[in-house]
Amino acid sequence: MPIPASHILDRTHWRSFISHKGVAITASVGWQGKSLVVVNREWGPRTRLATILTDFPLELDQPVANLCGACSSCAEACPGRAIKNVNTPRHYSDRDEALFLDRCAAKVAGEFLGIPGIEGPTCGVCIRVCPWGRRSPTHG
Repeated sequence: MPIPASHILDRTHWRSFISHKGVAITASVGWQGKSLVVVNREWGPRTRLATILTDFPLELDQPVANLCGACSSCAEACPGRAIKNVNTPRHYSDRDEALFLDRCAAKVAGEFLGIPGIEGPTCGVCIRVCPWGRRSPTHG
């Protein structure tokens, strides 16, 4: 059964069947940014995730180091003030370490869902402002 990354199974805990972000980070697609999105050197946070589970033997890559550094663009732009602006070398122990989930959920499932044309809980401001998503000599 295909499961899109945007499918939310449990709206109380905001979880699904599988963490596509966790799989992507484990597969060295990118690092977990301060907003908890997967950030890739080439495309920044502008990726769509899908997961294929297989028993095919694959060669392992090294984990991608977190390159957010002192950047606080996502935290400063977050309309819900949900991003704590905490950095980690690889990944967060849990999302509470990086995010005030209740603030994010209140914005995307409450306020934003009432905007005409918005069909599901979504925001994307952190993705839009991330410097890794821009083409420049230092980023991609």
